[in-house]
Order: sequence, then C-alpha cells, then structure tokens
Amino acid sequence: MANLDTERLVTVACENLDGWEIPDEPGADAVRAYLASLCASVGNALIRWQAEAVLRNVQVNGVRASGGQVIGPDIQGLIRAGAQPGWGQFTDPISVGLRTQMQRFGRDLRVPNLIWYPSFAYVHGPEAPPTMNLPCPLASLAADARRHLEPSAMLATIREEFGDEPPQGAQALAVSLVAGLEVVLPVWLETTRVTQVVAAGPVPSFNPPDVPAGPVMGGTAAMRRGGGFF
Repeated sequence: MANLDTERLVTVACENLDGWEIPDEPGADAVRAYLASLCASVGNALIRWQAEAVLRNVQVNGVRASGGQVIGPDIQGLIRAGAQPGWGQFTDPISVGLRTQMQRFGRDLRVPNLIWYPSFAYVHGPEAPPTMNLPCPLASLAADARRHLEPSAMLATIREEFGDEPPQGAQALAVSLVAGLEVVLPVWLETTRVTQVVAAGPVPSFNPPDVPAGPVMGGTAAMRRGGGFF
C-alpha cells in the first residue's frame, strides 16, 4: 500500500517552523515537539482515510467507467486523538479545517470516463460477470477534487476556524503544517492506486444466435468492502 510520507511531512513542517519567531513561552522546543506530533497525527489520519474510504455508484458502459461517490472516515477525531494533548486551542481549529477540506475532496472525486473494464466490450452472455477495474492513480479521479488540498485552500479554511483573534503562534503552526502537506500530498495522489472496484451489468444486445455477444450497458461498480485505495 502506498501511504502518505508522514516522516517527510514532519521534517518539512519543522523546517518551515524554524523560519518563524517563536515566543519564549512556551518556547521553540515545545512548539516544535507539538508540531511534530500534529503532523504525525495528520499523516496517520490520512492513511486511515485511505484504508477505509470506498468508491461506490460508478456507472459502467462498455469498457468505460464514470462518476461515483467516495465515502471516507471523518479525520477530525483521528487528528485530535493523535496530537499532543494540552494544545487544543490549535489542534481543534486545524483538525476541523482539514476535515472540511477532506470532505470536499472526497465529494469531488470522480471517475472520468476511464477504460476500466476491457472485457466488457464483448461479453458472451446476458450479464457480465463481476470484474475488477484496471488500477489507476488516485490522481486520475482528482482533476476537480485536488483543488481542495491546495495550500491556499487549506490555509483559508483553517484560518476561518481560528476566527478573528487566533492564539499566538497559530499562523506559524498552520503555515508550517500546510507547507509539509504541500510536499507530500501530490506524491500521495500519484502513488495511491484505485483498485478492487468490482463491476457487473447487463448486455442488452445479447440475442443468440444472431447476436452472440455485445457490450455491457447500464452497469454499475463499487469497491469491495474494506476499500481499495492502495
């Protein structure tokens, strides 16, 4: 399974934090340790999303698949559970902001008329047997969705959650975290594979002996239980 590079996320975020002026209280070391825990928690939450999200309601006509809906776990609680305790004034708004963006991302993921089922072009029978899709990168489904994971979009939503009077250090932490995500998310999208989307459907033109085979039309597909983002 291709997982988001949490170690790289932590490294880049902490390097970005070094460019900010940190107040003596709580101090640079404490803030850096918190940021590292936050990044690790965000990374693990996204890995959990990848493992549990499922793609459903895909339409299949002939060899091509289109549409669909991705349903994944809520990452807010996962982030809060993994982050260093005692920093809720930062963790809560950041986790809500990232949850919002991931919900928007999942909502806009679509299968863009991809050739996923070559055998469905010519099926000898009234129904096509259950068939798995040809794997493809998650990025192939994210033409519209990936805008929600752009740094500007994530930062804007996080800042909205902090409100008009954010606590001291909120800007540094949010920008540093997003700087790390900016590095690792594109790789994650390209290396995560969409698999185990099982399709079946009718072959309306099948009419032996005159028409001994034909294409699937009006078929549907969905991921197997447990997900298929690997």
